[in-house]
Amino acid sequence: MSLERDSKNGVRVPLIFLSLLILIGTVGQQTAFAGAASGGLTLNPKPPVVAPTPPAPTPPAPTPPAPLPGEPIIPPTVTPTRSIVVAPTPVIADAGSALKATVLVDACTKVGATKIDAETAETLTCVLYTKLGDLKDSKIETRWANVYTNSKVVHKLLSDALVAYHRSFPTEDQQLAYEKLVVNNLEFGAFVDLLVAMDKKAFPGFADYLSRDASLAEAITPWAQMLAQQRQLPLDTFNTNGEAFLTALGNSPVTVTQEVFDKLFLKSETLGVYADSIDEAYWLNFPNPTLAQIALRFGYIDSLLTLSVEQGKATYLKKMQTNANNLYPKFASVMARGGTMATIMAPWVAYFSAKLELYQSEVVPIGERTLLKVAMSPPATMAEFDAIIAQDARWPLTTTAKALAAGKPSF
Repeated sequence: MSLERDSKNGVRVPLIFLSLLILIGTVGQQTAFAGAASGGLTLNPKPPVVAPTPPAPTPPAPTPPAPLPGEPIIPPTVTPTRSIVVAPTPVIADAGSALKATVLVDACTKVGATKIDAETAETLTCVLYTKLGDLKDSKIETRWANVYTNSKVVHKLLSDALVAYHRSFPTEDQQLAYEKLVVNNLEFGAFVDLLVAMDKKAFPGFADYLSRDASLAEAITPWAQMLAQQRQLPLDTFNTNGEAFLTALGNSPVTVTQEVFDKLFLKSETLGVYADSIDEAYWLNFPNPTLAQIALRFGYIDSLLTLSVEQGKATYLKKMQTNANNLYPKFASVMARGGTMATIMAPWVAYFSAKLELYQSEVVPIGERTLLKVAMSPPATMAEFDAIIAQDARWPLTTTAKALAAGKPSF
């Protein structure tokens, strides 16, 4: 949304708006681009990989001995890969191409006087106006301006401006109180100029776009579309007012370009591949996540983009270790010594696979309720574990179960 300024009278911030500068500046940054929520189980956007069934079945492997905690290991280093998806490149207009020409100020002499604008046929009123920046010797001038007589018009104007620049007042009452101070188009234009100045400082990567009379929302939209396409997600899953990737993009010290986007996207993929390996190692990934769950996971990974790659990895690992300790408290002490759930539970997975006569490569542990139950509350004896396995729907199909049902020895 491009917010049109008063091209005839010029736009400056009157003195009454300066008292709100600290208020909006304090709360605006808190509300703009809120970080994505984190916590709980993390999600694996990739579907489980199922190994193809060999053409000829092999005899079931011998039942391994009772599981013992595995030796602690460090998760393997994963080499990041990058998928290339062609997307439209946002284009920045040539410098100055959209800048508005300077116009002469049409001053007036008597406050309250009115006249008909020759071009628009609108009624203009002579109002007091304080130049922005004249704080030491405030110079109050008189200017012709459109005066708003309907509070609903002012409410819509300010609300639309806040949406366009991804900002808001702390409460609705504070916004309504501020709207009473906006009585003409000069003051509204000054309010917009204030939002622009704040966003240029908060998001320098989009400052060049804002200088060309584009709102923050307009500047971000094409990059949000590209991000959605790169990640193969519907655009409506993106909240551009709270997308951590776009926040990091806007924090770029240089104007956002395709090169800047690609560099940040590669960083997010590097962290994402590392996160996949950690999730798998600590049994924290879902085999078939929903789009909302995928977006939530991306949001947390993107919130680490303001850190270096190594700092981001360390932060993610620490959080996942905490999550794993909460989910699998019985093995917290082993994990504290460097073990992961994948290594700790490897003997249990092997025993589970052998009992159900499954190829171990076909078993996705995080998708098996039995294994998750064992990980959260380990059985006291192997007989108890056997009883749990016997409740699995696949148990009656095994050779052992059929032999027991027929009264024959199973060997």
